Amino acid sequence: MIAEALSKYDFKYIMYRGGAGGEFLTYNISKCSDDYEELIASDFGNNRWNLEVPAFINAIALSRCKQQPIDTLIDRIKDLIVLKGLSEEQVIANLEKYLANRPRKKLFRAHISLNEYFYGRTYFLNLDNQQCFDYCNILQYIKVGSREIEVGTPEFNDSFFGNGHLIGNIILDQSILTRTSKLLIQGIGKITYAHLNILHSNFLSDSNISEDKLVEFLNTTPDKLKDQYYDFFFQKLKESRYESEQNIILPNTIPIIYSRLFEDGYLEGIFNIKTDEFRKNLLKWHQDNLILMREFGFDVSPYV
Repeated sequence: MIAEALSKYDFKYIMYRGGAGGEFLTYNISKCSDDYEELIASDFGNNRWNLEVPAFINAIALSRCKQQPIDTLIDRIKDLIVLKGLSEEQVIANLEKYLANRPRKKLFRAHISLNEYFYGRTYFLNLDNQQCFDYCNILQYIKVGSREIEVGTPEFNDSFFGNGHLIGNIILDQSILTRTSKLLIQGIGKITYAHLNILHSNFLSDSNISEDKLVEFLNTTPDKLKDQYYDFFFQKLKESRYESEQNIILPNTIPIIYSRLFEDGYLEGIFNIKTDEFRKNLLKWHQDNLILMREFGFDVSPYV
């Protein structure tokens, strides 16, 4: 059923890394373009937008496949559906219900994926210089990394124990997951997503790590953690093969040059937008980002 749906519908995507504003941009384009069906979205804090789309579309967006064959995407979608406690039949029925009476072209968002499914149907937000990297990396910390999450809740369990499925094909050591979870439950009521991301990327591949080392990290203060998180993801960006290059790996992908994002008429020309509302929304989103950066203690002068 998943394979049939992927081949049946000609969806388009805006592909981006975290912090680049992919959901907001997708929403604003769909709202103002003459070509696409308007999406529904909401700001759920820190100028971070959430698109209301079917579970099938969300699974595609979060797949983050590092392999090209279509079968790997199908498997990822199935895994993500299971994590949400849904069946394939439920997901496809929900998709078809959503698409009914929506005759215009569909534009959705997707995190970075190398899968061949995206060939010829994707606009890629290309962070083409260091300033763009910095801007998005700061926003990644503010909008994702700084969010608190209560230990032991379903959201925590999904993010903590399900992270191997949800983020970047990380292979996790289950014993250290269990140990860390117990430490958190015993001593810490809340942590942030920055803790989780660094934990998964830097600690959880080492099953021999001491509990003292884990406790020290889990008690890292927000200011110190902010620096660790920023440095970690900035380095990750610099080493990222197809974000640091001008040429996009995906065949037939249309690049959106991030340094031109706020240039008058640039996105309007790509997406057939004729209303001034689009630019007003875009500039307000940017100004709101700058306000957040100041509140979190970042220097905004390079981005004004």
